[in-house]
Amino acid sequence: MDKQKQRQRIIIIAGAFIFLIIAIGLIYYFLSKKPVGHEDTRQPIEADKIVKKGIIESDSKPKEVQKPKVIKPIKKEMSERDVVQIAISFAERFGSYSNQANYDNITSLETFMSDRMRKWARNYVDEQRAKNIDTSVYYGVITKAISTDVRKFDDNIGYASILISTRRKEALVTKNNTDKAYSQSILINLIKDGKMWKIDEAYWKDKNE
Repeated sequence: MDKQKQRQRIIIIAGAFIFLIIAIGLIYYFLSKKPVGHEDTRQPIEADKIVKKGIIESDSKPKEVQKPKVIKPIKKEMSERDVVQIAISFAERFGSYSNQANYDNITSLETFMSDRMRKWARNYVDEQRAKNIDTSVYYGVITKAISTDVRKFDDNIGYASILISTRRKEALVTKNNTDKAYSQSILINLIKDGKMWKIDEAYWKDKNE
């Protein structure tokens, strides 16, 4: 009786083991099989069709990007009004200075001077520097143009003469700081160098306090 029960138990265990193997095999089979109608139809993207920003390029040849046109300034002959403005700017800068600026009001204007005016300016600056003038006490002048009088303007021969009335204010920094204002005119003569006008002479007139 005991042997019969033992045989039945062995048969049951063996059957259960075989069933387990079959079940595992079926599960693996169904999991590995792709569902019908869900095949991956996506085509691989070629690497050379991917732009840095992730946008796919079209197969057509890219159009050449048009560069913006560079607008070059038109070189025109300077009018009388332009020449007057040059004279005004020169007069205000030329007449505004301080004894501690190392004659920058003259040296910085050499670009706008004729050869003759430039030669005079350099000689004048050298002479003043050689005097070793005391600059420990500040002295300065500010010049502002008030009006202009065109004495002569001839574009054909390239000559202009303009009288500029200015208002000047000088300051002396001492224990008793003093300011003094006065009117003074300057006559500026210009010559034409190519298409540019250059300062050829500059003469200060007497002060009118």
